[in-house]
Amino acid sequence: MDIVGKTVAHRTFGKGVVKEQHKDLIKVDFGGVVRQFQHPHAFERFLTATDEHVQSAILSQIAESRRRRAEQERKEAEREQRRMEDARKKAAAPRSQREPVSKPQPRINQRAAKESHRVHVAFKCTYCDGGKTNERIGFAGVCSDAIMRYNVIDQGRVWCRDRDCPCRKHLNGEIRRNELEWPCNESRMLQDWRAGAGTYHTGVKRGEPIVMKEVGANCLAVLTTRRPNTSEAERFIFAVFLVDEAYEGDHRKEGYVSAHPEFRIELASKEAQGLLYWRYYANSASPSQPRWGTGLFRYLDARVSAQILRDVAETKKGTVDEKLASRFLEHFCNKAGVMLSKLSEPHGALAK
Repeated sequence: MDIVGKTVAHRTFGKGVVKEQHKDLIKVDFGGVVRQFQHPHAFERFLTATDEHVQSAILSQIAESRRRRAEQERKEAEREQRRMEDARKKAAAPRSQREPVSKPQPRINQRAAKESHRVHVAFKCTYCDGGKTNERIGFAGVCSDAIMRYNVIDQGRVWCRDRDCPCRKHLNGEIRRNELEWPCNESRMLQDWRAGAGTYHTGVKRGEPIVMKEVGANCLAVLTTRRPNTSEAERFIFAVFLVDEAYEGDHRKEGYVSAHPEFRIELASKEAQGLLYWRYYANSASPSQPRWGTGLFRYLDARVSAQILRDVAETKKGTVDEKLASRFLEHFCNKAGVMLSKLSEPHGALAK
């Protein structure tokens, strides 16, 4: 449905007009400030079309998309169940009735092969205490002035120190705090549920978007950060989500991933402290050293990803997210081909 030119309302930014529409995002002009949103899922939580018929049509589009996805997953589950039953019958049959070893092998399912070789991804996020509550660690609003000074002045984070960074302009007295609506990706990360690959900051590719390969639907995205004045070993996981849409990136635009509408979980501050990233991950060059280095993301294999989700599910026991975390873990293991019963304990840098 074409919604360019339609008026929408945002709970924070007020009314705006859709200026551009692409496959998975729209750009909305709020009185001269253009912001982009995931489309159509933003109309479930953040945006509302002022025309009731348009809003109804968009919500119907979302419902139909979910119905198709559920139907596809049901069929895939049925095929997997039949495959497992056939395998059990074959194993139980007398040796004389089994297929000879020399029988030609069936054609490889290229789609399944591609799924099994996909990687998962962890992101390094600059700490943001915007929107912080007892249940939310932040990443849902503009940072406090204290965290701004830490990121901009004390640490000189790449974007934070950039001359175009609104937070830097605020600290320099160039703009007021109430003008800081969306200064960085971190300030809306747990609202938009989207993470990007970033750009190169040094070398001949400086300023060019980074490509994120082999990450697609049903991959796991892990969001990590560390608080001010803490070591890299204290980096923790504050949210996880199943990738619903992924863009590899090109020479004009960085790669990014956005979240499945159901399988997304954020962790409260106390919960996150027990999920140290380096308990699961180790660098191949220096496996005992918790050192991130450059770049905003790292690829994870299915085993490490399942270990993280297993511990998220354990952490969420007794909370409102307990059932969701359990479903998330089961769904991921089925898609990634991981046997939960045979999953080992984490063996990251902190365990070496």
